[in-house]
Amino acid sequence: MEEFKGEISIFYPEQQKIIVIDQSKTNEKVLELEKIILETPQVILKTTNLIHGGIYARTVFIPAGLVATGVLSKIDNMCIVQGDITVTTKDGLKRFTGYNVIPAYSGAKRAAITHADTYWTTLIHTNQTEVSAAEAEFTDEVDLLQTRNSNLLDEGDTKCLTP
Repeated sequence: MEEFKGEISIFYPEQQKIIVIDQSKTNEKVLELEKIILETPQVILKTTNLIHGGIYARTVFIPAGLVATGVLSKIDNMCIVQGDITVTTKDGLKRFTGYNVIPAYSGAKRAAITHADTYWTTLIHTNQTEVSAAEAEFTDEVDLLQTRNSNLLDEGDTKCLTP
């Protein structure tokens, strides 16, 4: 894991807008970035889900070179990251390479840039048995999840794997 001492600037030529993500007001900056991202063509992210033993595992494949934002988390959780990604954290910008297990906190909304193909698995405690219910328990921003937008899904993305 590598810590950044500065900021990341992202330029969107269509909107003639530069978004700067640094250590301050992270959630507000992520929301600003998200508004611009949502105006651009969306990339389909392969998502798999598994609910077992009171844990909801949501794995997203994020291709290299992508700028993305996540939903606002309502509950603490853990993330397993495999790849190369720079992401906002409560301690500022961090670059994770290889295999990492990291804590994630309620109230966090992340922005990320992938430097290589990356798998991001979020592990969430739940008593739910359906993916849609587990998603709603985890975030109030379910409408931003690709699993809720049929126009952005590959066949099978909304299915829950069985243990």
